Amino acid sequence: MQASATIPCLFFLVVMFGCAVPPAKVRVTPPPEARLSQVGIASWYGPGFHGKATTSGAIYNQYDLTGAHQTLPLGTRVMVTNLETGSATEVTINDRGPLPRTASSIFPTAPPRPSI
Repeated sequence: MQASATIPCLFFLVVMFGCAVPPAKVRVTPPPEARLSQVGIASWYGPGFHGKATTSGAIYNQYDLTGAHQTLPLGTRVMVTNLETGSATEVTINDRGPLPRTASSIFPTAPPRPSI
């Protein structure tokens, strides 16, 4: 009978130590990088590109909250603020320029969002 009590105990120890991960093998997510702040003039594009592929491969929808930027990685989410009104919205960068010389980013037209 003593052998039958030893088997569950051994099973418990094998599972307990077999599932443990040494600290050197644990991947720690690095803290987010410092936030970039950029002030510039944004331009927009719309109907002429609606339904066509963007640089990221996504199909462009002029009503989505997406944008283009020369250097930010595709998929980056950015907060865009109108400095005159203070209203802000988050958009996802899914395209590249070409950008007008005066623009720092390009954003499509989007339906107005109700203010909260």
